[in-house]
Amino acid sequence: MSSVTAQETTFNLDTLNAGKVPVMNLRTVDAIKSEASVALKGVPFPTTRDEEWKFTNIKPIARGAFVQGNLQSLKAVSYDTATVPEAKDSTLVFVNGLYNSDSSNVKDLPEGVIVTNFKDAVEKHSALVEVSFNKANNFEDDYFTLLNTAQFEDGAFIYIPKDTKFERPIHLVYITKGQENTASFPRNLIVAERHSEFTVVEEYIGDDDAAYLTTSFTEILLGESSHMSHVRLQKDGLKAYHINRLVSQLQRDADLQSYTVSLGAEIFRNDVRAVMQGEGSHATLDGLVLVNNNQLSDTHSIMDHQVPNCTSHQLHKTIVDGKSTSVFNGKIFVRKDAQKTDAFQENHNLQLSRDGMVYTKPQLEIFADDVKCSHGATVGQLDDEQEFYLKSRGLDDKSTKEILTFGFATEVIESLPVNSIKEDLRKAVEVYTTRGLSN
Repeated sequence: MSSVTAQETTFNLDTLNAGKVPVMNLRTVDAIKSEASVALKGVPFPTTRDEEWKFTNIKPIARGAFVQGNLQSLKAVSYDTATVPEAKDSTLVFVNGLYNSDSSNVKDLPEGVIVTNFKDAVEKHSALVEVSFNKANNFEDDYFTLLNTAQFEDGAFIYIPKDTKFERPIHLVYITKGQENTASFPRNLIVAERHSEFTVVEEYIGDDDAAYLTTSFTEILLGESSHMSHVRLQKDGLKAYHINRLVSQLQRDADLQSYTVSLGAEIFRNDVRAVMQGEGSHATLDGLVLVNNNQLSDTHSIMDHQVPNCTSHQLHKTIVDGKSTSVFNGKIFVRKDAQKTDAFQENHNLQLSRDGMVYTKPQLEIFADDVKCSHGATVGQLDDEQEFYLKSRGLDDKSTKEILTFGFATEVIESLPVNSIKEDLRKAVEVYTTRGLSN
């Protein structure tokens, strides 16, 4: 994994308070987009010759003639916000990367809370957006980050003011519909001031019968003693290509609980980073991946400890069936001043078929001497003794496989903060197991 460079300056959310926005130093969103467009021309498209992409061949994306979605596609799509009842009054819907106001439903927000689409936020809250936008982005010279920054038209903007506890989850729904080779570039910016608490669910869905490309980017800025639960559901169509970037920046005593669940897409690449910039901050970056047939899922993660007395936790679980492939490359990065770091990372892989491939590479890169860091990885098949026990109680092969597969996945599922999503994922594991038995 490539090295991570430190931010030149620490972004302080206190500048968001009235009278403290450094207007002279702001750059407009359009200026940043233009700079990314110019920089993109000098960055080559990644190939398997690049270490970061060694096991992930994305030639199909390079060959695809993808065209950005248009407003016409919005008219043919509707979404029932009651799908996640906990968020029926706090849901934003996007179709092919564009905001769908007809299907969205946001009302009765606490005072000062902003949940809107990015384009409207730039118009109505320009100073707030410009002081926050692209500040946590540390994906230097990354092709797909530059592509998203240059090409995005819309996405979600969420702002939680200080001392605010938002009880309802905020649900961001991204639907891809329309013709073959549709491309979308959602961009999300989430800003939370000190002592705030909230939950965000990102969900990506699409049809199985069309190839499409999603290049998404989510940027999270958490203020002092704020708490965010974050769930990312990748449920794209099985011909889709999805490249995601997520970066979070945590100030003193901030807490991020982030979970990524990947079920769809032919190729899914997920790069997720948590940067602990304030003492006492904590990040959880857990994941669950279910792949089958010819699917490929590649997760690269960095837990970047920049200051002392921070903690991080990562449990990444993968279930591999058919001729599918799973890649995990996770790094705990501890800088020289980050004494008293306590970091934990595990990657467990359940291989249900002989043809599936698993590549795992947990890493430690430590430049401090008073730390507690551990990592590990396992790859295995269903336990013979457990199978024998269940079958001796009269269960058939299908039921046995379902129970043991769900048991492997449940540790991540049960940690999720939204009950309706937990129930939906329980059903998804059952469907996945059935699909595997039919191959």
